[in-house]
Amino acid sequence: MLKDKVAVVTGGTRGIGYEVARKFLQNGAKVVIFGSKVKTVDSAVNNLKKENINYDILGFFPKLDVEEEVRKVFDEIKNNYVYSVNDRQKLENEINALSKIGYHAIFAENLQLPVNAAGAVCFENQAQFHPLKFLFSIAKGLKIYEHTFVQEM
Repeated sequence: MLKDKVAVVTGGTRGIGYEVARKFLQNGAKVVIFGSKVKTVDSAVNNLKKENINYDILGFFPKLDVEEEVRKVFDEIKNNYVYSVNDRQKLENEINALSKIGYHAIFAENLQLPVNAAGAVCFENQAQFHPLKFLFSIAKGLKIYEHTFVQEM
């Protein structure tokens, strides 16, 4: 019913906002939820994905009262591509494998690359972020052990 529509739900991590996000997803919309904390956003996204792995949902936690932070979220969502210069079959195999685990990826041709490519796997609506800023934000309060060795897994 809402295929190809995008719903942005602030406060979508619990209560009424969570239920609104769920209803949009159940009706075929793509959903972006905003929350105030990493933990609650991750929990909401994971719980909704457990209900249906095919739900197309992203979660973010910008300061909602700072317009630049909210705008930045939408500037950072882009398509991501993995390409091959000579082996189209490997790309098609990758898409088939992704499909088996419920992830929707598409085959892309006519890419604007500085090299000739046989094609690419397109992962739509991927967040793009600065890795050091990301690590800094999740490392707050985290104990980091240096010069240690993994002894078993």
